[in-house]
Amino acid sequence: MEKIIAEIHHIIKDSNHVLDAETTLQAYFSDLVSQLMKEALEALDSELYVPFKAEGWRIANRDSRTITFTFGTVEFMRRRLKKKGEKSFFPLDNICGFNKSERYSTLLQKQVAELVTGSVYRGVAEAVTKLTSFSMSHGTVGNIVKSVGEKQAQWEKQNLEEYEVALPEEQKEVPFLLVEGDGIVIKGKGKRKEEIHRVQIAEGVTTSGKRKKLKNPIFVSSLKSAKDAWEKAAVYLGSHYDLKNTVVISNTDGGSGYRAEDCALAIGVCKEHIHQLDRYHVHRKIKSRLSWCPEMELPLKKALWSYDWDSIAIVLDTIESKISLEQEKEQKEELRLLTAYLERNWTYLRPLREIEYCKGIQGIGSCESNHRPYSYRMKGNGKYWSHDGARAMVSIIEGKKMGTLEKALTEPIRIVPESLATKLKFAVRNALKKHSGRERTPARQAGIPAMNATCSMGMMKKIFAS
Repeated sequence: MEKIIAEIHHIIKDSNHVLDAETTLQAYFSDLVSQLMKEALEALDSELYVPFKAEGWRIANRDSRTITFTFGTVEFMRRRLKKKGEKSFFPLDNICGFNKSERYSTLLQKQVAELVTGSVYRGVAEAVTKLTSFSMSHGTVGNIVKSVGEKQAQWEKQNLEEYEVALPEEQKEVPFLLVEGDGIVIKGKGKRKEEIHRVQIAEGVTTSGKRKKLKNPIFVSSLKSAKDAWEKAAVYLGSHYDLKNTVVISNTDGGSGYRAEDCALAIGVCKEHIHQLDRYHVHRKIKSRLSWCPEMELPLKKALWSYDWDSIAIVLDTIESKISLEQEKEQKEELRLLTAYLERNWTYLRPLREIEYCKGIQGIGSCESNHRPYSYRMKGNGKYWSHDGARAMVSIIEGKKMGTLEKALTEPIRIVPESLATKLKFAVRNALKKHSGRERTPARQAGIPAMNATCSMGMMKKIFAS
């Protein structure tokens, strides 16, 4: 300790100014911690060899490995063990969770991935280079995004989409459930366009001070089709919720793939399904159709809010009286289309306050505002995406919003036989299509709790405890 203090003292005295001193100290502390980490890892590797040696494992060779942590780059030696009839492996890598071919620690990957949701690759690379003792290129940032995005997508598939079928007693029963769907178009490579099809599920809204947020939200998405996104949502709903006593409120814009019947197919059997047409899109439709008569937008919106067709008819008649002779044909067609739109969707325009047991429910319509993390990061400023790059970014944004990135990076992926995966997938789909009094086929949940004997740190605890 005295030697370290003396060296720090020497650095401060020999520095030209405060910036020079702090820059030198940053490099010094990084080298110091990296050296300590190197010695600790090599000591741990020696300890790990003892129980394996007793089981007949022998040292095949010693290899060096370099991993960059948040505090600096560490190069260390570790043993590769071999045993007749068994596959050789590195105990230290397995126990510490150092994945093959990865040069960056799990925490560093997580932090870089979270930064990328709010900045371009070059900006994140510059921030990492300036704020740490090591440098990182924008290409490396892109590789980390793809790796983390793939792990998050695998975690979602295992825990939310296909493989998990909860036991009946593990399914949640809630009085209300909010289900919303919408799409967002981004620019792909060349002239292609990619569409992110999103479905969000929530149990309502919680309030913290003046801030409101969705309660237990789940976000699922697909770059394939809206149908694929709804299928993922259907499997999640069927495996996590018992909806027999639940009022499910759905909300969409009514476009292709987001109609009431699409929501109903995903929701399946429930106490009651109430579908709402998203108010933002309704107002946008009114604004578009009445661009030639903007003064009547507000009266029509007020009539809609009162949910009184007689009032709406009066407003529509007033609008018709304002049609000009010069553009009579075009304006009549716009009014006809608007009237048909309101008549066609009248059932779905009913405000929740008109339904006694739905008064006070909040959170409906938030899907549109929740587009912001996606549109802010993935649209504008000449941004374009490959299919894989877009999928990775969407997965990371979802993981950050749901708080599942840590689980995706630390929980092991359970290998499920393809035949079993297919059976589970269709079992849930069939359960959604018809109500059945029989018990569901029991299957264990896919989630594996952290720090147990199947995760890397849990394995290490088990070894040293025995």
